[in-house]
Amino acid sequence: MSGGSGFANAPLSVNVGAASINVLPANPFRKGLIIVNVGTNYVFLGCEDPAIPNGGIALAQNGVWNMDPYSFFNGDVFAISPSGTTIAIQEFQ
Repeated sequence: MSGGSGFANAPLSVNVGAASINVLPANPFRKGLIIVNVGTNYVFLGCEDPAIPNGGIALAQNGVWNMDPYSFFNGDVFAISPSGTTIAIQEFQ
């Protein structure tokens, strides 16, 4: 990932429920991504495939997924929260 030459897309707030939804479409220009669980219930993230409860990337309340060189991904990101929650997303390109 390179730094300093890109820009931030508009931040997003997404309500996530019991069905897996695509919370961020694939972006071949993505250089960074931060997802924060700002709700009170667990959220589970899936990369490229629909998210499943208790699988993938699990974020508790205030949990953060910040892509690094080992988890860098520019495909679709899905989320599910069996009890419902809200996530905040900031993408950079």
